[in-house]
Amino acid sequence: MVSATRDQYYESLGCMSHTLQLVIKDALFSEERHEIVIKTCRKIVGHFKRSEQASRKLIECQKQCGIPTHSLIQDVEVRWNKTYNMLERLLEQKTAVNLYSVEHDRIDTLSSSDWELMKNLTQVLKFFYEATLDLSFDNACISIVIPLIALLNRKLQFRDENESEVMRSMKTKLHESMNRRFAYVQGHAALITSTLLDPRFKNTYLNSDEVDIATMEIENHMRIYADNSRETAGTSGQEPSSSYRLSPYEKDGGLWDVHDKSTSQAIQSSDASDKDDLSTQVKKH
Repeated sequence: MVSATRDQYYESLGCMSHTLQLVIKDALFSEERHEIVIKTCRKIVGHFKRSEQASRKLIECQKQCGIPTHSLIQDVEVRWNKTYNMLERLLEQKTAVNLYSVEHDRIDTLSSSDWELMKNLTQVLKFFYEATLDLSFDNACISIVIPLIALLNRKLQFRDENESEVMRSMKTKLHESMNRRFAYVQGHAALITSTLLDPRFKNTYLNSDEVDIATMEIENHMRIYADNSRETAGTSGQEPSSSYRLSPYEKDGGLWDVHDKSTSQAIQSSDASDKDDLSTQVKKH
């Protein structure tokens, strides 16, 4: 896919979802304790997935505890969002799983600190999970990249006075990884321009310098489009409408010479005015 875009002279921006996965792997899943807890969760879920009898007994425990009889979710190591789903479901089924472990001493158990760590992990991963869902839509556009990064960073920078040190440490590491992995976004003309042109965002997530970059990019594309339009008109066997002559024999000093000149000047003046208006409007919004 990257090769195809390059062959057509398009720029490949890479996959933001994959970059988010690298961010999470850098900051969270590389931690030894996190990895141990996640492996324990996999073993617990695997126990019920491998045994129909264990699954039936878990349902009995769920009914005793008065919680939904949802199945546990087995994660896939290469897809962090499935790990999030697994942790979230286990937290929902915590009471039933603990009851089962008391009645049937055949599964790995999680300590209270392990459950607390899982809670912290799911709370911070929830925002990344939502971002991944937004990026997974068929009509997802690159204009959403800058807003998503900004929103994620705002969530990571927010500090609650009741927040645990573990949670703060997670947020700090994720924020550092975000800044490192998404450094290429700063000053990226295509991303900035698409964000500005998206009526949902406009300049909400852009600073004044980025708005200037987008304005120049838009003006440049308009200029290229205008030049290409003139070239297309020229190769079609006809002169562009702005200089088309009804009377080809009167080339010098004729009536249509004046028309051509005045029309050409009006078009140039209009183009300049439109560009100035665009620049003004873009900066206003």
